[in-house]
Amino acid sequence: MKKILILNLFILFLNFAYAQNPEKIADVSNEMLDRAKQFKNAIATSNGYRSGVYVYQKRTIADYQKTPEQLAARLAILGFTDVYLGVGRMLDEGNIDDEKWICNFNSSAHKFGMKVHVSGLSNSKLWVDNKRIIDDCNSIINFNYSNKKNVRFDGVTADLEPHIMKKNFV
Repeated sequence: MKKILILNLFILFLNFAYAQNPEKIADVSNEMLDRAKQFKNAIATSNGYRSGVYVYQKRTIADYQKTPEQLAARLAILGFTDVYLGVGRMLDEGNIDDEKWICNFNSSAHKFGMKVHVSGLSNSKLWVDNKRIIDDCNSIINFNYSNKKNVRFDGVTADLEPHIMKKNFV
């Protein structure tokens, strides 16, 4: 009985150690890992600087649809401290698979020490109708209230890009 308990504790320790190591989950070649370390040194996050990256739904999220943990691990080995996650439409649709993806990504990112901000407030209609702002904020609040702390968003980023404020923009 004692041997089984020790074996189970050892297996649990290995699982914990594996889960905390982004290099293993990232599944990259040694060359890619070396380049990631060079990039991380260049942005100096190990010296206390912060560095963020935008992750968009139609681009990156689509590529990592089945592997959100791998995406978080790859961002971690690059040294990013903050992720601006463009999932506004995913929150609005209420799709269980989308919410599961967000929960898995956020949980992994937090495990690797990153903060995750939902990138919202980027729709050009925001400047015409306050209802869209309220709807965007409510979807984020509802997500955070309905999930455990380890998967909640740490903040919101307003992705206000100059091209949506151009004169005569629709």
